[in-house]
Amino acid sequence: MSDTIVYVLALDLSADEARVRRAEIEQWLTGEGLFVRNPSHVRPRDSGEFLAGPTAEGRITDEWLNGRYEADILCTRDAYTAYELFEPPPCPGCGSPLDLERFHELLHAWRQDAEPSATCGDCGAGALLGDWGWEFGAYVAELAVAFENWPELRDDFVAELGRRLGGRPRTIMCRY
Repeated sequence: MSDTIVYVLALDLSADEARVRRAEIEQWLTGEGLFVRNPSHVRPRDSGEFLAGPTAEGRITDEWLNGRYEADILCTRDAYTAYELFEPPPCPGCGSPLDLERFHELLHAWRQDAEPSATCGDCGAGALLGDWGWEFGAYVAELAVAFENWPELRDDFVAELGRRLGGRPRTIMCRY
């Protein structure tokens, strides 16, 4: 059985802005009872820093099962990808997929520096790589909220979280 993570992330934040926003997001999520501290969290990647809190059930669309739903608020520049679900991004103009090799070159450049633009080989439309929006792709961000193995999140909750994150929010579904 594979694990699924939904990342809600902010593309345009600097490292300093991300640190400030992370504290605000943590205060909101824990204050609203959506997240509670995970008592078994010792080191990053041992387990999620947070568990689903008492009000989290109201933020999902599916049946709430008595599972162990973990979460993290990640404040580090990284490429967040869909892994097994990955698909090349569709052109924002015509929908044609970006060449996979070109996409990997651009993603590598983005990890090292500023977000690059991509140009569609079919229609010539150009846009920042993060604006080639798709749920099963990859983005580089300084701040992301990760929901591990949660039931499907409600759209209004994801939109509110994205608004609070700021910085061109995006959502990725990852399976590994």
